[in-house]
Amino acid sequence: MINTLVRPADINDHQQLSNLIFFETRLHRHLDWRSPLEWLGAPFYWALDEGGQITAALACPTEAVGIAWVRLQLSILQGKNEIPAGEAVYDESMVDELKRFQKEQGLEPDGLAGPLTLIRLNALTGLDVPLLTPIQQGG
Repeated sequence: MINTLVRPADINDHQQLSNLIFFETRLHRHLDWRSPLEWLGAPFYWALDEGGQITAALACPTEAVGIAWVRLQLSILQGKNEIPAGEAVYDESMVDELKRFQKEQGLEPDGLAGPLTLIRLNALTGLDVPLLTPIQQGG
């Protein structure tokens, strides 16, 4: 009986993954920004290990809804008009960047893109978004 295990891929899997990626006849790869080997060590890169042999790999990074928008707004505040390829994921660098921004703005530096953080990003980037305005009374 072959022991089958789905486990995180790590740096020790480099050679087997290289062989899988470059020499297997059946390979499905989405067009994304990184080489599959660059995902090694990421918490969302999984390997199918069958009896000590890697037979499949899957990278499924976490991407919070709207995180690309948040990254873009933070980039705009740094004088850039686009986000570098591969940075539209909610990872440790994103958490650190959000914490820095929140601290600079006097917000709780929790690394989460909550309502106050989003409002502040909107205000600072000068986006043309609908705003709530008071109703004029009497006239």
